[in-house]
Amino acid sequence: MSKQVVSITLDIPPNRDGFFPPIEDTVRGEFKFERVANSQKHSAKLPAFVPGQIIRVDIAESAGYIIEPLHHPEHAAVARHIRTVLNMSLPPKERMFPGIQVDMWLWHMRQFVEVGKARIVEGSFPKEIAYFPPDNRLVVPKRGEAKKRELFEKNPELAMQYQSLPREKQVEWERMVGI
Repeated sequence: MSKQVVSITLDIPPNRDGFFPPIEDTVRGEFKFERVANSQKHSAKLPAFVPGQIIRVDIAESAGYIIEPLHHPEHAAVARHIRTVLNMSLPPKERMFPGIQVDMWLWHMRQFVEVGKARIVEGSFPKEIAYFPPDNRLVVPKRGEAKKRELFEKNPELAMQYQSLPREKQVEWERMVGI
């Protein structure tokens, strides 16, 4: 049985990383030296190219991965440069996330690809991805007459009681309720 795998790498100009919501963390995008402002000043230190980290989903295993390509043999010179010249350590070779919500990962990965901030490096997305992100828009509570109207529509008895109050008690009730 062949593995069902989808992998992408981020490429967000100018040399940006991307926030990946399923892991609530940033994933490094590709670095291309030609995108650096004042590149003459940095030419001795910075490598010409650093591959972006790879976001991978193994659909059959319900596992997600963040893979560091700097550990691959084809990027050994860049990795050495980063360790020696820049005096930086490399991220782990692989971060595994077992038991993921596959459709959530695939949905977010596909969003990166569709807006041109990533490209597929392995596999392809399924036709159907059964994930709908939560609606995180802030709901502004109703105030004033709109809130009062909503309360009275839900509870007509409350409206009748309110109408029977003298005006100063109505004002006191409105302050207490937050109208």
